[in-house]
Amino acid sequence: MRVQTSNPDPQAVADAVQSAMLEASSRDVFESAAQKTGADMTTLRENAEVTAVVKTTFLSIKATDRDAETAARMANGLADAAVEASNARINDELTELTRTTGVLIKQQPLTEPDAEQQRVARLGGQLADHQGTLLMQSRRLSLLQAAEAAGAEGPSTALLGAMGLLGGVLAGGALALVFGGRRGQMTSMTEMRRVYPDLEFVPARELPTVISMEARDIDRVVLTGVRAPAGAVRGLVEPVAAGFHAGGREVAVTDDLAAFGRDSMNGNGRPRTATLLQTPLTSAILKRAARDENAMVLVLVRPHKTRFEWLDEHVNQFGDRVCVVVDG
Repeated sequence: MRVQTSNPDPQAVADAVQSAMLEASSRDVFESAAQKTGADMTTLRENAEVTAVVKTTFLSIKATDRDAETAARMANGLADAAVEASNARINDELTELTRTTGVLIKQQPLTEPDAEQQRVARLGGQLADHQGTLLMQSRRLSLLQAAEAAGAEGPSTALLGAMGLLGGVLAGGALALVFGGRRGQMTSMTEMRRVYPDLEFVPARELPTVISMEARDIDRVVLTGVRAPAGAVRGLVEPVAAGFHAGGREVAVTDDLAAFGRDSMNGNGRPRTATLLQTPLTSAILKRAARDENAMVLVLVRPHKTRFEWLDEHVNQFGDRVCVVVDG
C-alpha cells in the first residue's frame, strides 16, 4: 500500500503513513475483512498484519496460513477493507463539510436579495475550495498489487525439518501492496499512471507538441531524470527545442545552474530565448523551479530500468509544472 498525500513536509508524510497504518490495523477494518473472506476474526488477527515499509510511503499486508490460497485471500480481503475504510473516511469528511456549509447558508439570510445572492455564492465558492483542499490533503488508498497464491513464500525445508513438520503442509504466505504504488521496475505508462494518478506523464515522442503549447508561457526548462545517465537526459534537448521552435522561440542549452535564470529580456520583460538546463534530479533544483512561475521541470523515467522507489524519493516535491517524461 502507498499513502498518497500532497504535503511535501517529510515529517507530515511520516505522520500520514503512521496514521494510515493505524487505520488499516483497526478493529473495524479487520472485522470488515473477516466478513469479506469468511475468516474467523481471531484467526485473521493472529495471522495477518499491516506494517510500514521503512523510508517509503508504502504499507504492506502480510498474511500466513498452511494453505497459500487462504493466505492470499486474507491479505487481499484486508487490503480491500483498508481501501474501503479510507474512502469512507474521506466521504464522511466531505459530507460533514457540505452539511455545515448548508447550515450556514440557511442561517441568518440577508434581507437584500442581491446581497443574499452574493453571500450564498461566496459560501458556495468557499465550500468548493474547502472540498478541493480536503481531497488534496487527505491520505488516499488504492489497491495496486494483489496477493497471489503462486507468489506465496513458505518456510525453508531446513527450518521445517528443525520444527519436525516435514510431513505437514507448507505454510503459505501472501503479501499485498496497497496505497498507490509498488516496489520494482516500472513497465508501462498505464501502470505508472495507476501508481501516481496525480502526476502528469508524457511520452517522449509527444514532447514537441507539449512544449509548443507551453512555449509562450515557459522561459526555463529543467531537464533531469530519475537516476538516468546524462546521455539519456541529453536526448530530451532535441524534442524540447523543436517544441520551442514551433512556438517561435529560440533556445539556449546549459548545465550551469548558476546561469539558470540570467536571461536577456525583450521589451515585454520576458526572455528572448528559452533556457534548457541539464542537471541531476535533486531537492534543491525542484524547490528552485517551484519558485519560478515561468519554469517547467521534465523528469525522465525509463521503462524496465527506473524503479518505483527511486521516483518515490522525489514525488512529494513535484508541483504543477513537473512532467514525467517516459522514454521509448
